[in-house]
Amino acid sequence: MLQDGTSVAYRLTSPVTFESGRKYTLHMTISFTDIDITTSISDWVGGDDPIVAVSDTVRFAVHYTDGTSEETMTVDTDTIRFNSTGKTVHSIELLDHDTTYLIGRKDITGIVLNLDKEGNLGFRPAVEGYIPIGSYAEMQHINTLSPKNGRYRQEADIDLLNEPWVPISTFYGEFDGNGYEISNILISPEKATLTNIHIISGSVAVSKSNASGTICGTADESVIEHCTNKADADGPYMFGGIVGEIANGSIISYCTNYGDISSNSNGNGCGGIAGYANTIATIEFCENYGTISVNEGSSVGGIMGQSSRESIYIENCKNSGSISVSGQNIHCGGIIGAVSTGRIIACCNNGSITATSNGSAYCGGIAGSSSSTIISCYNSGFIYPYAPQTGLLVIGGIVGTQSGESITACYYTGSFSTNSSTYRINAGSILGELNTTYAHTMAACYWKEDAGFTVAFGEESDYITMTDVFSFNGTFTPDAAAHPEWGIGDGGTYGWWKNYDGNGGLPQLWWEE
Repeated sequence: MLQDGTSVAYRLTSPVTFESGRKYTLHMTISFTDIDITTSISDWVGGDDPIVAVSDTVRFAVHYTDGTSEETMTVDTDTIRFNSTGKTVHSIELLDHDTTYLIGRKDITGIVLNLDKEGNLGFRPAVEGYIPIGSYAEMQHINTLSPKNGRYRQEADIDLLNEPWVPISTFYGEFDGNGYEISNILISPEKATLTNIHIISGSVAVSKSNASGTICGTADESVIEHCTNKADADGPYMFGGIVGEIANGSIISYCTNYGDISSNSNGNGCGGIAGYANTIATIEFCENYGTISVNEGSSVGGIMGQSSRESIYIENCKNSGSISVSGQNIHCGGIIGAVSTGRIIACCNNGSITATSNGSAYCGGIAGSSSSTIISCYNSGFIYPYAPQTGLLVIGGIVGTQSGESITACYYTGSFSTNSSTYRINAGSILGELNTTYAHTMAACYWKEDAGFTVAFGEESDYITMTDVFSFNGTFTPDAAAHPEWGIGDGGTYGWWKNYDGNGGLPQLWWEE
């Protein structure tokens, strides 16, 4: 009796008289819909073992995410059939081996596992130089390697099922997400080091004081590109929506964070894309849309929290997420909280910045505190810092406090609001204050009269030179002949603007749609 209810009978094609010394064998191939039987007769050779039934059948139980299950078996040596239309396979259980592998696949037409006779999982052979990864179990299998290296390529969308995920830490290989998604990630409480993937849902919680991010913990001499995170994240130290810490020439490009970020830390930075840059590094063509909320924070930015004494290059980036931070000594900016040497070019912020400090707060629409060159940037976000009567507020529409270098071809259209009882306020529509005696220049910058403070620079100083810095009402047209940083182009040197009226009548950056 077959599974579909059909009865099958077999009869020999002709009468057989069984004879001593002869071997009579039935060869049966059984599937759910048919039985194919053939016979053979041969001489019984001395020493032949007794004839026993031989079967390569392996029994499986397939479990779905809706709580249903079904039992099945191999049709041939390596293929199983199961009815999963419209369902997501949670796991496959090997009933004869007491082993279960998490799968996380809705598209089951190509689920392939490499199992040995004892039911142990192994990697499949490489295709075009990359080992295929198509299930939760195969991704986790990378953690069994020592060292963790090799080249891997994702072959389908993978659901991590909100099962506790053991991060692939200290990974020295290459993982190509291949445009597929990873959903429902649950990381707690370790750090993660993953690259080139798309996390579309879930949560990441980190309790240890390590550099942490949803895609990568620490990127050292690495390239992280075309990654997306939509998981909400919570971490204490060097925490970023994409990567925690970047160092030694690492590059983050074309990455986007949509997840909300929260942190309780006085550590070295929290940002929508990256938390901290240890040495020279680059962030380009990245965007943050997630809200950032930090308690006891120090350096917080929409793109990056803080950079060290080495150069950091942030170019063609945008923050649209709101920033809220509290702490003793705050540095917060729409693009970066605190930046040392380097440059920020063609970036913009339209997210709001709220800072509450019981000491001092340095807030800027692009950078809270800066020792870098800032060129062709704009801020349209609202800035609201607060400090007690004994506190210090330093506020700039572009930069809060600056140590040397220059601000060129930038504009501000947002708005300020502060508590008037603060002991000391240095505020300017472009720059709040200088905190050193290094020479500084401000050139070809503009601010909207009804948005900012009445001055471009918030304090008197002999160490700043301001050239062609104006307020405007409604619109303005910069002088690109006198200041080539206002040049229109395709992102090349002095071509960082697309037009002068595409952003609601105001200049639009070359990469903006």
